[in-house]
Amino acid sequence: MSDITEQEIEQIASDIDEQGLTYLELKNELLDHICCEIEEAMEQGMMFNDAYKKVREEMGKKRIRQIQHETLSLINKKYRRMKRTMYGLGIVSPVIVVIASIFKFMHWSGGSLLMTIGLFLIGMIFLPLFVMTRIRDTRRLDEELPMGLYITGMSAGMISILGALFKIQHWPGANVLITVGLVVLALVFLPMFASVRIKKARKNGEPIDKKLLISGVIAGALLTLGTLFKIMHWPGAGIVILVSWSAVAVLFLPYLVLGQLKKPKDQLNNFLAILLVATAAAIFIMALLRSQPRTLISGFLAPESNFSATAGFYENQIPALSNAIEMSGNMDMLNTAGEIQEAADEICNYVESVKEEVFKHLFDEDEEFRDSEGNLDMSMVKYKGDIDKLWEIIVERDEFKLFSLLENFKNITLSKAEDPQLKDFIQKNLLFLPENDDDKMTVEWQWAVAYFNGPFLQSASVLSAYESNVRLIEYQILSELLHQNNKEAV
Repeated sequence: MSDITEQEIEQIASDIDEQGLTYLELKNELLDHICCEIEEAMEQGMMFNDAYKKVREEMGKKRIRQIQHETLSLINKKYRRMKRTMYGLGIVSPVIVVIASIFKFMHWSGGSLLMTIGLFLIGMIFLPLFVMTRIRDTRRLDEELPMGLYITGMSAGMISILGALFKIQHWPGANVLITVGLVVLALVFLPMFASVRIKKARKNGEPIDKKLLISGVIAGALLTLGTLFKIMHWPGAGIVILVSWSAVAVLFLPYLVLGQLKKPKDQLNNFLAILLVATAAAIFIMALLRSQPRTLISGFLAPESNFSATAGFYENQIPALSNAIEMSGNMDMLNTAGEIQEAADEICNYVESVKEEVFKHLFDEDEEFRDSEGNLDMSMVKYKGDIDKLWEIIVERDEFKLFSLLENFKNITLSKAEDPQLKDFIQKNLLFLPENDDDKMTVEWQWAVAYFNGPFLQSASVLSAYESNVRLIEYQILSELLHQNNKEAV
């Protein structure tokens, strides 16, 4: 096989440059192609000069420029299409996320799906497209390419958003992804961003406010870490958020406003942008202030424990009554008791399954959330205020199944109870129906909003109260049936 020498390759490369080829990647591909064609001709017995002349004649004098023009046109066309897609996603994705937030706030169906779609578009499509266009624009301007900054920012953003998706879908590993993404964003990307900006300003001889940049990085890192602490329910989250927002409100924002207002160019636009950021910060702080304090949430722990203990007590008493009813041989009484017990068991089993599902959502697979007796340890969730999950199960997925079960049990027991006081108790205390203060809402929706629109421990105490009342009513009616049967036997 005939090989081309290094000197001959340099000659070919020089001739290509003379033809006006400037696109480096295309130049390398074309050089490799020409060398292969020459080597094939040389294997047939031709000398280098003759083979090279033949290849050049076949390609034509203007063919190289034409190839470059066609290649660049194709690349630019794809680039423009990619950039339009990026801009479109940059508009559509946040809109979807905002709409999804409204749906979640109003407890409308489809909120989780819309949020998933919006976050997926931002994290998995928009961010990579944005980085690709930034890299190409940087190269086109012949500027120094901060590839590490781009890759770090894209990776941190994608991992954080992927963690949020996992959190919404209740998939394992969500906490790890969110922690890694936000830590990299706060402690790696932001300092790297400041370093790149300072180096670029020095290289270009541009003025840069280091104090503003560094304070912004510190504030951003604290805000990101505070958000992480809040999501993960780690101790100190409130302090970190308070310190970071105080620093932003008292130090960073005033300094930023004064600095921007001194710039005559785009003074109004800069002021409006700062005003928007400050408004968003104020809304966020108000949302934090509206959140229920830990002492208030943990106050539901004792009632929940008492209701659960009462339900367990009566549940343990019921088998003795059931055995006595079965031994009586009274089939009518046995059928009545069976109907009541079946309805009561269905309610209590459903309530326990809902609680367990929320626990599995709040904790990782390897975390133990039961006490020594095998019961759900409610003390572990006194600071975990997950509102959406319980609402998602009871209202969105199961479509008020618990309300229907309680209503059915109420009707059955009212028809079987003889004691007027017991009937009055059933009528008043079984469903805890709120007052009808909104004619536009159904009774089921008012019931759900009243009791399942707050921290989980608060709603769990209501669920346990239902269990307690159901078992108490079951016990009382079975006792009443047995008493009547014994009275008739005498």
